Amino acid sequence: MIKKMTGLVALWFGLSLCSFAYANTKADETLVNAFLEIRQSLVQDEKFNVHELSKSIREAVEAAAALEKKGHYRDALSTLSKLEKYKPLTEIPSFDVHALASRYYAKLGDQKTADFHQIRADAMRELFMNRIGDGQSLDTPIRIIMSSELSDWLKVQGGNLIELRSKIHKGKSLHALTYSIPAGGDQPRTAYFEMDPRVRARLLRQIDR
Repeated sequence: MIKKMTGLVALWFGLSLCSFAYANTKADETLVNAFLEIRQSLVQDEKFNVHELSKSIREAVEAAAALEKKGHYRDALSTLSKLEKYKPLTEIPSFDVHALASRYYAKLGDQKTADFHQIRADAMRELFMNRIGDGQSLDTPIRIIMSSELSDWLKVQGGNLIELRSKIHKGKSLHALTYSIPAGGDQPRTAYFEMDPRVRARLLRQIDR
């Protein structure tokens, strides 16, 4: 059973998902594990609104990118810093947030802080690439906790979104993301994702209220 997710594509991705190229540097294992633990703690905390954090990440990234186009790097950083109402920015489990922060600090001449965020972006890249599923089949989906992680994963791949669908497989609700990678011949590929059942259940309860 497949259902095309037209409205949710705009909601989940917000920005036009253009490619971002990042060097394949070795990730700091301590940071990778720290982000895995942070993600797990968000899932386990019944009082924490993961959906709200996801929405705020998307909005902050979109607003920061718009400011970047105008050359307003300090304002873009201030926009990202609004996420600190949830956690210190250093602990926000988002590749996009840290990659953007690194770029903005570098533009402002603060290479030390730029490197600080870049190693966190590298850790999140490693997490998405090798730690939470390969997404190559319906039986090995990438296990996400936030819809914003779909955008993060796609940017790690350097890919462009073609289509996002929901799919039921063995009683589980999955997402099938079709994308292309310009550097890889631009042929359509599909990756499969599964939202953590606990987060999904909390979101459904919020919708039902």
